[in-house]
Amino acid sequence: MGNRFKFLNIIKEYLSPDMVYSSVYEIDYDILISKGIKNILFDVDNTLVDRFSYNPEWKIKKLLRELKEKKMNVYLVTNTSKLKRIIRISSFLEQSVFMKSFKPFPWIYKKLKLKYSLKESDTVCVGDQLFTDILGAKLNNYLSIYVYPMGKEISFIRRMYIAFEQLILSRFILASKY
Repeated sequence: MGNRFKFLNIIKEYLSPDMVYSSVYEIDYDILISKGIKNILFDVDNTLVDRFSYNPEWKIKKLLRELKEKKMNVYLVTNTSKLKRIIRISSFLEQSVFMKSFKPFPWIYKKLKLKYSLKESDTVCVGDQLFTDILGAKLNNYLSIYVYPMGKEISFIRRMYIAFEQLILSRFILASKY
């Protein structure tokens, strides 16, 4: 019985997002700003842009522009290595993208922290995956926001992975937190 509770505590500590929203459009950025948040690290794939799309929606570009007008620093981070796709997304959004970031490993977070003087107290990470985006945020002591994935997955393995994350989210995290 004790090992089960240790496992649940580990899940809650490292995979439990600080906030959950249906999409990036539902996040109340003014509340984040009022809490001292100045930096937002957005995951790209299935958080801002459908995983199989080369073309972000115009409203994503508008959202990023509005955040910058509110004096927020926006950073786009992705684990993907699809260069042509990311160049096109980056160009359309007029925003640099940090590729091959290997989230949740600490390298990208340390690089951004050093290069842009990010602080734990003024940075939030937004993403659609518990095991990369949320875990990476938690391991680096950043505020974390989980958003539900934008697109449907074609790959059976990815669908199983997402189903497993949704099970963890609904059964162990949301049930006990909210």
